[in-house]
Amino acid sequence: MLVAGATEAGDPLLVRRLRRPRVAATEGQRRPAGPEAIRGAGTRCTPGISGRGLFLDGSAAALVDAPVRPDFRPTRLSVSISVRPWHPPDSAIVGRWFVLDSFLMVFDAHASQYTFSAAVPSPANEFGDSISASAPAEDDTWVHLVGVFDGSAVRLYKDGQLAAETPVPNGPRDLQDTLKSLTMGHLQKDPPPQPAEPTFRGDIDELHIYDVALTAEQIAGLRCGS
Repeated sequence: MLVAGATEAGDPLLVRRLRRPRVAATEGQRRPAGPEAIRGAGTRCTPGISGRGLFLDGSAAALVDAPVRPDFRPTRLSVSISVRPWHPPDSAIVGRWFVLDSFLMVFDAHASQYTFSAAVPSPANEFGDSISASAPAEDDTWVHLVGVFDGSAVRLYKDGQLAAETPVPNGPRDLQDTLKSLTMGHLQKDPPPQPAEPTFRGDIDELHIYDVALTAEQIAGLRCGS
């Protein structure tokens, strides 16, 4: 399930279908869905941590592009996702990143860690400044990750526990806006690099994106399935 936009944890405003979602919000709470996500041939439905998830095989076609509605322009952000890597290379898991960066969750194979990054506008850098937080990664193991940007810090939670935190210089500052689609498994570059860059290999499930900075208590509730 892929959800983008929320006023609080568990109250999604927009649902994009990678598969049939379990929607907690009422029709009155939810805005109309935007265009469907585009899945590459290197993806397939697979058992997830909860119901069905998505497997990306690490090929050049292991990617998902999901257009984001024009009014989704958050200044604060939380990204919640369950992941099980299968010996992937350095690769993007999910984000809106490249040139005008906004946010990105990656698997760093060299350092065996997950990294969540958020970008803020900068008068000294036309592409924006990025702030990152990282946590150790284990191969072939399901983990629930939540990256949070609240304007003053970037935090990465792992299985409901705060794993890393990095302050935002000269904060609070707003998240940088971008026209990039939401991508999974790869970065959307224009023009595409030749040869194609490595893509993520592994399982993903239960991706939610919120336009607020979730609290530790809310994140613990996501971990418990509430």
